[in-house]
Amino acid sequence: MPSSGGKKGAQRTKGNVKPSSSSQAAELLAQTGAGRTGFIGFGSMGSPAYVPASESFDDVDSSLDSDFRMVLRKLSKRDSTTKIKALQEFAGLCEEKGEECLKGVLPFWPRIYNKMSIDVDYRVREATQQAMTTLVSRVRRNIAPYLKSVMGSWLLSQCDTYPTVSTSATQAFQSAFPPTKQTDAMDYCKTDITEFLVDNLTSQTPATLSEPRTSTQEEMETRYSRVVTSSFLALRKLLLSLPAASSAGLTGHMQGLLKEGKFWKHSKSSVSSIKSAQYSFCASLCQMLPNVAQEYITKLSPLILHNIDSSDPVICSALWEAVLSLVKFLPDSWNHVSWTKAVWPKLRTLLENGCHGNASVIGPSLLPLLSQIPGSLSGESKKFYMELFTCFRTGLGVNSVQQSVIESSALVTALFECCQYTVKELADNQGETINCLLLDQVLPIVETSLMETKSTLYKTPLYCVFAQLTTALERMDSGMALSSMCYRNLLQMIEETYPTLTNTPHFHTFSSRLLSLVSGQLRPNMVVKAKADKVKFADDLAVEDLKLGPVDMAGSSQVFVNSVSSYVFTKCLQDESVEFLSVFSRIFDLYSSKEMVEELLTISSLKAGTNVYLSFVSGVIIPWVSRVQTSNKEDHVMCLLDVVMVCLSQLEDSQALDIMTQLAKGLTSPVLLCNLITKALEIHDSTPSVSSWLKSSVLTDRIISLGDDICKMTTESSGNQDVLEHGWSLITLVLSASVNEGPVFDPTCIEQTLGVIYKTLQQLGTSGSKDRVDKAVTFVAKATKTFFQNLMVCPSLDSVENLMLALFTVYIDSDYPVTDRTREEVHEALNCGLCVIVRQTGAYLRSGGFLEKSAELTRTLISSRTQTLVMLQHVCLCVNKVLATLRDNLPEASHTDPTIQALVSMFFITPKGDNFAQIQEYMTIRGLLSLRSLVKKRLTTTLPTLMFTTLFNVMLLMYKGSGDMTLTLTRKASVTSVSSKEQGQDGVETTAVTWEKEDLERLLDCLTQSVITRWWAGNDKTVHRFPDLPSGLDQLKAKVRSLVTALDSESQRELLNMSLTRSEETGGIASVSLSTLLDILKTSQSEVSLSDDAVIDRCSTLTPTILHTLQCSTSYVSDHARLTAAQILNARFITTPADSSTQVDGGVGLLGVLNMTLPHIDCERSEVKDMFKSTLSQIIMWKQEKEDLMLFTCDLSEASLDKIATNVEVMNFVQLYVTLLPQELENTDWDFIMCSTIAWVQTVAESEHLLASQTSVSVFTIRACQLLGDVVNCIDTRIRMSPTSFPENLLTEWDEFFSEGVFSILLPLYVRLVAKSLQTTGGGLHDNVISSMGLAISCCPKQHVLNHQLPANLIAEDLSPLPDSLQSLLNTFSPMMLYSSSSVQVTAFHLLNRIVSELSAYEQEDKDEVEQLQEEDKRNDESSKPPHAVNKVCMEGAAAMDIVLCDASLEECFIIAPNTDEYRYTMGYLLSWKLILKLFKSSPSELRARYAVYFKETGIVTNLLAHLYQLMPDNPVAPDTQTSYFKDTPLLLPTARPQSCDIKHLSCDVYQQCLETIPALVRQWWIEQDKRTTSYIDKFTKKHVSPLLCHSEISSVQATDEELDGIEIKARPKIREVIAKYTMSEVSVEVAISLPENYPLGSITVVSDKKVGVTQSQWDRWLLHLNIFLQHQNGSIIEGLKLWKKNIDKRFEGVDDCMICYSVLHGTNFQLPRLQCRTCKKKFHSACLYKWFSTSHNSTCPLCRNLF
Repeated sequence: MPSSGGKKGAQRTKGNVKPSSSSQAAELLAQTGAGRTGFIGFGSMGSPAYVPASESFDDVDSSLDSDFRMVLRKLSKRDSTTKIKALQEFAGLCEEKGEECLKGVLPFWPRIYNKMSIDVDYRVREATQQAMTTLVSRVRRNIAPYLKSVMGSWLLSQCDTYPTVSTSATQAFQSAFPPTKQTDAMDYCKTDITEFLVDNLTSQTPATLSEPRTSTQEEMETRYSRVVTSSFLALRKLLLSLPAASSAGLTGHMQGLLKEGKFWKHSKSSVSSIKSAQYSFCASLCQMLPNVAQEYITKLSPLILHNIDSSDPVICSALWEAVLSLVKFLPDSWNHVSWTKAVWPKLRTLLENGCHGNASVIGPSLLPLLSQIPGSLSGESKKFYMELFTCFRTGLGVNSVQQSVIESSALVTALFECCQYTVKELADNQGETINCLLLDQVLPIVETSLMETKSTLYKTPLYCVFAQLTTALERMDSGMALSSMCYRNLLQMIEETYPTLTNTPHFHTFSSRLLSLVSGQLRPNMVVKAKADKVKFADDLAVEDLKLGPVDMAGSSQVFVNSVSSYVFTKCLQDESVEFLSVFSRIFDLYSSKEMVEELLTISSLKAGTNVYLSFVSGVIIPWVSRVQTSNKEDHVMCLLDVVMVCLSQLEDSQALDIMTQLAKGLTSPVLLCNLITKALEIHDSTPSVSSWLKSSVLTDRIISLGDDICKMTTESSGNQDVLEHGWSLITLVLSASVNEGPVFDPTCIEQTLGVIYKTLQQLGTSGSKDRVDKAVTFVAKATKTFFQNLMVCPSLDSVENLMLALFTVYIDSDYPVTDRTREEVHEALNCGLCVIVRQTGAYLRSGGFLEKSAELTRTLISSRTQTLVMLQHVCLCVNKVLATLRDNLPEASHTDPTIQALVSMFFITPKGDNFAQIQEYMTIRGLLSLRSLVKKRLTTTLPTLMFTTLFNVMLLMYKGSGDMTLTLTRKASVTSVSSKEQGQDGVETTAVTWEKEDLERLLDCLTQSVITRWWAGNDKTVHRFPDLPSGLDQLKAKVRSLVTALDSESQRELLNMSLTRSEETGGIASVSLSTLLDILKTSQSEVSLSDDAVIDRCSTLTPTILHTLQCSTSYVSDHARLTAAQILNARFITTPADSSTQVDGGVGLLGVLNMTLPHIDCERSEVKDMFKSTLSQIIMWKQEKEDLMLFTCDLSEASLDKIATNVEVMNFVQLYVTLLPQELENTDWDFIMCSTIAWVQTVAESEHLLASQTSVSVFTIRACQLLGDVVNCIDTRIRMSPTSFPENLLTEWDEFFSEGVFSILLPLYVRLVAKSLQTTGGGLHDNVISSMGLAISCCPKQHVLNHQLPANLIAEDLSPLPDSLQSLLNTFSPMMLYSSSSVQVTAFHLLNRIVSELSAYEQEDKDEVEQLQEEDKRNDESSKPPHAVNKVCMEGAAAMDIVLCDASLEECFIIAPNTDEYRYTMGYLLSWKLILKLFKSSPSELRARYAVYFKETGIVTNLLAHLYQLMPDNPVAPDTQTSYFKDTPLLLPTARPQSCDIKHLSCDVYQQCLETIPALVRQWWIEQDKRTTSYIDKFTKKHVSPLLCHSEISSVQATDEELDGIEIKARPKIREVIAKYTMSEVSVEVAISLPENYPLGSITVVSDKKVGVTQSQWDRWLLHLNIFLQHQNGSIIEGLKLWKKNIDKRFEGVDDCMICYSVLHGTNFQLPRLQCRTCKKKFHSACLYKWFSTSHNSTCPLCRNLF
């Protein structure tokens, strides 16, 4: 048996191989009778944790569902999360299981529920109640037997202190019992409930309610406090819920509870919630069982009344409920406390402290308490009440009360309630007391609220309750005198105080409070809501909130209001103060009785007429207005206008109209007129005379005149800004006022006002500052929007549409000087106007209407002013929103609605009648079309205009398909990319609908214009001036493609037929467009395609247009159709006589189609080879029959276009033959080809004067150069590789005769053409000729370049060791690398690249010993610079790069736009460095060392590397192929179109070349950078370049595995390691060279453990030398090993080490020790000795110390 300290997992019984089973053990116990199973489940939480079971386990197992058993076991766990999940699972089972299963659970539920309902975690308690809800809703009546056992906890949970728990418990209770049965259920269980709750209050402790072993002290205390609190509240709920008879049955239990001393100890608890709950219970006890409370009144009264001054807000509410319940139901409770010592002092303290912040709770209870205080206790009434109200007043002054409107309102209300009660109680015999109370207590409060600035009493119902008090006084006997006395004293205070506040900050505050006081007297029953303070201007005396009820005044209060009004009016007349006038106008607005007006007339010394109001307005107000208006007192006038508006309702219509007319004529200021109209609009509904006045001619003329003045001030940026704003506000009022969907003003007034706005908008765009214009347009937009929103019918359609057109101009023109916010307001106004127009016209597109004019305006804007994608995006957005608004306002309309489609058609821009002959010329030069006569016309459009108009048309077509024409622009890395809300290949989400023929024609136009723009951009050097063009062209192409692919098959077929018809009619560009369409259909896998018969049938007869059609379409038919067409064409061609060779339907046409067809047929087929042979034979036969057919060695000025076209097609065919089937050519064929090629080149040379002027000659030259290039390429790549497959002597004839002859002609011709291009502006033809000729010259062999026949080009000061011919070549072509044409740059580079490796052979080495070690001579000996011509290009490029890249960081990729000066300097700079690096690599080690010294001295490598990192992209991947720039060498074709990515690719190539060629210099530069830059360079190189360089370096060693005269080299590419083994006689050493991950930036590791025949010191020295050679020499590993081997070999040959560096070979220039000391005969390296002399400042020998 294992011991107790054994392994934890060991078996407890020997041989026990079966796991234990608790169920088996239980079964065994049951069978053997060894014990009774009184529980099931697991847990260690004590007795409540187990689940009670029946007598035997079998019974339990049969009654309790297994799922429930598992859940009940989980509920015994300690973890709260586990219990919550178990309760949730229990609730779920209750919903899923049947009724019988639930019945089986009920016996076990009460104990679990009782335990969980008091859990310390509120989430567990809440989940318990939710589970209870689910359970009782399922079991219903079946819960009855177990109700008493759970009802106590259930009611306790309904009073839980956590709201969600109590809510869930209440919900469960309501789910179990309907409302009528809830009381019965509680009555049924009242005894059990009471016993449970009383037990909680008297017997339970924190330890008994919790499990001490598993609970913390804090948890135990928290649970106990909550249970006690809930128990008190549950007892209260039980008492209040039971009927009186039933509650009487609990008398014994309540008496038992009150007997317990622990009950009274709870009142001393530190937990506020317990004391609050106890007070609530006591209140209910007094209410429901007063006899029980009476028994314990001696304890109950002190418990409650002695704590009346409690400040705890938790206790306060319950305490005062208990106080009122006690004094009401137990009147003799006062006998058991000391009033003078215990109660009254505490009550005074409570009031003096403003109820300790609980006034809103305590205030409503003060009057009931006052009414229950016996007179015998209070003593002398006057003293008591004066003290009471003094305490009230003191409490009102407390800061906490003043800062809270709610608190002060409650205290004020309580004070005046108590005051009314007191007055009523003292009315019979205490008149003097009442008088003192009003004068000493009440009035000071009102006066304080008016006078003290910091007082907040004016925000309370003070003035209303004061009016209620005076009203109550008047109802009493002799109360009128008291009320009058109060108002008389109050008026006296006002009259004494008000004048002293004039011109002080407190004047406006006093005035505002005075208005509130007046309003309170007028409407004493008005409910004043307590509001928080809001920011208001000091002079904001608006009284709208004061007029919230009918006037209800007593006599004295009416006298008071009249007196205040008369006093203020008198002050107005005396002082003419706007402050008093403003107060008077507002008082008059609040109350203007006839008696008051009569009194005001008396004050004004006027007699009242029949209508006192008319007398007052005409006799007082109108003259007053006239008088103050002349003094520019506009504020006075506005106040007087308020008085007039009040009086108008009391006048007859004619009288009121006369008054308003007088005012309209008399008011001269726009501000005042606007104010008058605003006030009139407020009352025109209730005052018919005002409505008539608003439509009067007098007012109309006045408004129109004012509108003209406002327009003039707006457009001329003149006038006062305040006047301008009020003027536009008036216009807005005129346009916005409406009644019953009709205008308030006269229609003529509105129409002319619209004209004013239209006139303003027309003049605004070209006048005024931006801010002024923006503000004016904002006024206009708001006015117009308001007008359209308030009118359902337009009074005049023409004026409205003119205004809308002006708004549309502002909205769509992005250059209009307004902000985006203003433009959006204009859009909102425009939308409202469109809605009105659509409602009135049904969107009828009437001639000259808004919709037609807006379309015309849009077309003009796109055609003439749109130059960026942002502008186009804005226009498209505007049009899209207009169309959307129109669509939304048509009933059940979509974008396919005929009205919408018709409007979209109006926006289309019709293409101009340009023939674009220049573009077709480009297509002919590129070989897409055969040469034909073209009539060039001056273009009437520009490339950006054509692109933007076409893209706009495409967006309109997209709207027709998808209902959206929105462009979305995103900017990344200084490049604009365009995207749209699209799906599919190009993202366009369009509806595949059948388009009308008109729309298909438009789509075909867009397709054609898209082709034109792309060809135009490809041959225009000015494209870089429009940065949005590339993105726009890409977007145009993508959208056209998406539109075509979205068409249904029938529409696609019709579109194809249209394109084919156009191609047959016009050829040229239409044919290329057909090719583009066919390509879209093919790549989109459309079922629509060009039929085979369409091509085959057209081969029978050729016309110029059919020729172009076939050339552009044969590649899109089936292979069989192409072969058939080719056979037909070939058959016709070989039967064509020489006389017909130049005819379109003869040789030239047939050959033109064949040249475009044959490349798309399998050339390995015998029939195809036969066609090639027969065609070439026929051409040769033509030449023999007609000598002048071939334009050999002649001037093309006299040649016809047809003959030139024939030669061009022959060259195309020969070029095709040489490219596809060179092995099929026989000796005679090659003779013809080579002779023809050189003869055509000679023709080009003789026609030099025509190259830039005639298209036909240019095309001829381009084809001849292309043919030459392909012939040279074929010879170099195929014939030289397998000469036996070609005719004998072919290479010899080419090398010895043809090659020299052709390039000796072409090279000087090219130089002359390039020189001529510098003198002229050039052009498309000239550039294409130069680029094609450059492509041919790039193939020129090295020997012909070296043996050139160019004119001498030497510079006198250039002391170069190069031969004159070679120097002339460099001086001629090196400057070309900085020419503006990238073609010339690339051509010059290719020529120089062929011969640059030969330059190092001419560098002279200085082999004489140095006699003098002067610094200048030494430096000249140590450094050498590249050839001057190339180096000059490098230096000029570096200077330009410093300027271009001055603001760019090393981590930023600077984009270089093509066809710019930046591009040509960057290209020339990088190309020159490629030449220098190749020269460096091809030079011997000694010369490389001198070059390296020059690079260090000048710092040009440092500049180069910095420039490269500013040019290389962070992600060096080609956008089209998605391959790394470092994996592919740039092609650098002279005919290629320059692009920004070319610079990126070339810079990556140069950087890689630097790492390969000059790694030591790059490493040194890298080390010198700052930490951040070093990290970036290391990361970039390690990720993109190092793997390629390591692979290349290791592969070069692995490919050779060569043995270098005693060194055996092996490569281990997987671990980047090279093993070198050196063996000589008895010496054998082996070194392992490891490359770092960031090679070549990191250090190369050299390790060796195998050496034989070498001392350790010697071997350490050799390892150091190898490290130096590998780290500091600029070359490959093999080159470093060669130098190392050479050093060791020299050591064995007897050459002594240099005694300074202890090496045979110098570590930098690799020279031997040559300078010998005359004394000790030791030799030293010149560089080492120079450094020794420089640092020691002594010229003695390092060894013997003798003078050297």
